[in-house]
Amino acid sequence: MKIKNKAGGFSGVGISSLIIVFTVLALTIFTLLTLLTVRQDLELSRKTAKMQTDYYAADTAAVERLGTLKRLAAENPDGALLKFAADNEGFQSKSEGDSIIFSWSSEINDAGRIECEAVYSEGKITVTKWHTVSNASYINEESLPIWDGNTLPV
Repeated sequence: MKIKNKAGGFSGVGISSLIIVFTVLALTIFTLLTLLTVRQDLELSRKTAKMQTDYYAADTAAVERLGTLKRLAAENPDGALLKFAADNEGFQSKSEGDSIIFSWSSEINDAGRIECEAVYSEGKITVTKWHTVSNASYINEESLPIWDGNTLPV
């Protein structure tokens, strides 16, 4: 019996196995990356939905306060009586000439609020301000840390 020598060259089975292993490994990595991206998108969607819900709840409360102010203006056409009634309802008010400026705010969440302002003059109420304000404090940096060439940058 003669023994055949199979030395030399690569076997086709070994290379194809390596290609399959690397392909499965690449597909597994891409699957995990896709799963992480989907989870991050889901979390962002939930946060956005909560913020929108909080905003519209605060906006609804501010509109209801405006309705209360209009009702008070209809019941008390005299400016002094309206100012007194509005102060009792929790509005801030100040007189400027023949008009009265009323202001109120509605909390969105810990991060912000809606600030509103309306002017009562000549028997009608006009909304002059309705915007969102952040509760977070902002510190403006006076200058940029530019390297002067002498000391190490921090």
